[in-house]
Amino acid sequence: MKNNVNNIKTEFAKRRLFLSNGDNFYHVLSFTQSRSDGSIYVSSPDFLNSKFLIFKENEGKIEFLLTDSPGEGKLSIHGSGMAKITPNVPNLVIRGNFLQDKTNNTLGVRHLFTIQLAEPKFSPSSPALHRKSDFIITSKSFKPSIFIFFAIPRIKDLSTSFYVHFDIDDLENLPPEGGGGLFELLYHNIFWFAYRTKHMEVWPETSFISYHDGYLVPVIIGIGDKKFKAELRVPDYKLEGSRLIIYL
Repeated sequence: MKNNVNNIKTEFAKRRLFLSNGDNFYHVLSFTQSRSDGSIYVSSPDFLNSKFLIFKENEGKIEFLLTDSPGEGKLSIHGSGMAKITPNVPNLVIRGNFLQDKTNNTLGVRHLFTIQLAEPKFSPSSPALHRKSDFIITSKSFKPSIFIFFAIPRIKDLSTSFYVHFDIDDLENLPPEGGGGLFELLYHNIFWFAYRTKHMEVWPETSFISYHDGYLVPVIIGIGDKKFKAELRVPDYKLEGSRLIIYL
């Protein structure tokens, strides 16, 4: 999509994301977008304790790799499409769909990551909404959930609709519990979608973060006995007028 962000009021280069539980607000993630190349960096107060699930193709087969966090750092999704964990771990580097192509003045739509959060507990000394850039996700119930994050180009008047398919046998309720929304960075809107499946009664001890090349989206589904399966799905993007539709 052509970059017309100069025609839109600049919002924030940095955002803190909070989850609410009644009157309590917990800082779970931070997003930063580079002015120079559109790269998006994601950090977390729980980064050191998180685990990372990535997928590698080896001789036509998809291999799963689960690894501990290399230390205090961040997930980096570069404008060029390269995704990696900092501090740098070579075998966790994945090349994929771009966020910004400066040569052609184009912005890309891209899946950023999927996360299964450990129970949020961190309340910073600078509380929620102390900064204008803070964003709060509120819900009727504070339960274990999976979050999927996409980067959507900030195009004037562009709206986003999101549809995801689940097997009925994987769901606790119909319609499934969940919801979505977005918040702005410099060149992209961050679209988020939260959902629950069966077997998500207990918060995991650590957060699990899954990222890939942007062309395939990890979807995590509970299967019982504190176990989960991960499906790699190909998103289908359709542009109808000024409405971007994502089917997953």
